[in-house]
Amino acid sequence: FPVTINGYVFGSRHLLKTGYRTSISPFVEYARINNFTGKKGRDATYTTLALIGKFGNWNISVSNVTRNIDQYKTISKSNDRQTQFSVGYKFASGIVLDFSRANIKESDNPGSLYGAMVSYLYKF
Repeated sequence: FPVTINGYVFGSRHLLKTGYRTSISPFVEYARINNFTGKKGRDATYTTLALIGKFGNWNISVSNVTRNIDQYKTISKSNDRQTQFSVGYKFASGIVLDFSRANIKESDNPGSLYGAMVSYLYKF
């Protein structure tokens, strides 16, 4: 018989205006997935905590994501983590330039990455 994958997610974000064109948004999310990756008894829990700040055309954020995987009837347990820092700027033309740095630990293997993203925003 096929294994049923199910779960739930709870998340919340709140915008706190701190002044003219400035704000801070705390964010929290919790997700639980049963029978993760289609394996019976393998369950995963994701927890995300983030803080997003906007200052005029600038944005800055920090986030931490943890993933815990429990395997039924085994002693294996995975505790993974990603911590990310980002900064970006939105130009008057609608072009947004963002830079990120992430530190990652997956299955006890550390890693890191740098990223850059260019976006174009327009109203419709």
